[in-house]
Amino acid sequence: MVVGIPCDAGDKRSCVEHAWAQTRGEGLPKSEAAGVAALEALCKDGFLAGCTRLAYVYVAKPAAADRAHARALLKQACEGGEQDACSFAQKLK
Repeated sequence: MVVGIPCDAGDKRSCVEHAWAQTRGEGLPKSEAAGVAALEALCKDGFLAGCTRLAYVYVAKPAAADRAHARALLKQACEGGEQDACSFAQKLK
């Protein structure tokens, strides 16, 4: 369970969806910083859907370094078997 993110009994998928909604302010107050922190923690913990959603956040930023970071996250998630990451990575090429 990610600290500060109410997840259903430690269900990491629920944590990812909550953090993703938080980054965008969908259904709860927007806090990109808190959502990103939660996604980073999930990704670091090996939950690859967190890496994929974190990549979505970074790819939306204009800086080349952010897009490069997004590509690295997508590569990591894709190599780990996260199909959404593989699909999105192909679209970024």
